[in-house]
Amino acid sequence: MHTPPDRPSEQVLLQGVRNRLIEYLEVAASLEAQMTFSEQSPQVNVALEVLEQWADWVGPTWQEELLPPVFSQDELLAIDQFQHVWQACRARLLQEFAELPPLAILFEHRDWLSLRVGAEMLLAFMMKRGKLSESVEM
Repeated sequence: MHTPPDRPSEQVLLQGVRNRLIEYLEVAASLEAQMTFSEQSPQVNVALEVLEQWADWVGPTWQEELLPPVFSQDELLAIDQFQHVWQACRARLLQEFAELPPLAILFEHRDWLSLRVGAEMLLAFMMKRGKLSESVEM
């Protein structure tokens, strides 16, 4: 099927998704980035954003959507590993807290640490290839 010239190809759109995942991971992996986000957007519950934004990009059918060549097989395995960490941490945090506490308290929580470390590891892995163009297929 031919893609109209004013509409990006499916691959270019997926390259944008890859870039958004990297941007998510940059925040999820960094306590400093989370604090900056909180300071710049005081109306936003940053902890909840960090927990829920992953699901905006990595849904239940992610293995059918995040595909090569935009994601390498090794990156897909790493995403799967982080997905398991994210699911477990999210479930435990939402079970433990009726409302997520301030970031300063969460920073000390074992599940927040697991989530941050998992995000840091996936980010480092994905940055080996880095962000891709959002205008041409790579």
